Amino acid sequence: LEQMACFDCRAAECTVEADRILVEQQVQNLFRSVLGEREVVALPTTSTGTEESVAYAQSDDEALDAFNSYIRGPLRSAVMECVGDQLYVPYNMCLVASLPMIFYSATDILQCDATCMSNMGYSSFGNYVLPILLSWISTIVLVVPIFYAVFLRLLKRTFSVHSELLQLLLAALSGILTVSYGFLCAALLFGLLAVINKEGAMAFLPLLVILVFLLMQLRCLFGTD
Repeated sequence: LEQMACFDCRAAECTVEADRILVEQQVQNLFRSVLGEREVVALPTTSTGTEESVAYAQSDDEALDAFNSYIRGPLRSAVMECVGDQLYVPYNMCLVASLPMIFYSATDILQCDATCMSNMGYSSFGNYVLPILLSWISTIVLVVPIFYAVFLRLLKRTFSVHSELLQLLLAALSGILTVSYGFLCAALLFGLLAVINKEGAMAFLPLLVILVFLLMQLRCLFGTD
């Protein structure tokens, strides 16, 4: 995306340098049509051939400039809308990337047998499934998508360091911090919902605070997605 923002086809690398003229001609033919015909102003001291060649060169330059503008503008915007920029990934895409965890939630809910439910303090499957289901739904909606957004922001800071070794260490630390923070948020949701189910409304206020915090966090990370 950074390269697209300052793209210039004249300065772009070409695998076979001899092909550069052919590639530029194809671009010129494609983008010259959107510019329209350029009016040629006759100069008293120039011949017809010179006038035509100057006008043609100017039109070619405009076509290349139009191509550069297209790459820097509409095409870059379309890419950002699809995949986001360096620090932004759409909320929906984060959910799609989290499908393995989302599918695992069904396994986690259904794998608990009577002994497991008894150890967790639930007397029946009905008492067990509601808080666990609510915990997973709130975690999937409010917590799971933030892993990618938080990690990208930490990596942005990491790669501002010049030392490659320090970058590697900070990147590893960023991953650990991101996962730890995400699972801490999920643990708070699971724990508070379990307490509410067993003890009543005692943990309702802390849960409300956590939910408001997570919603504000989503707002900051994903905007209005």
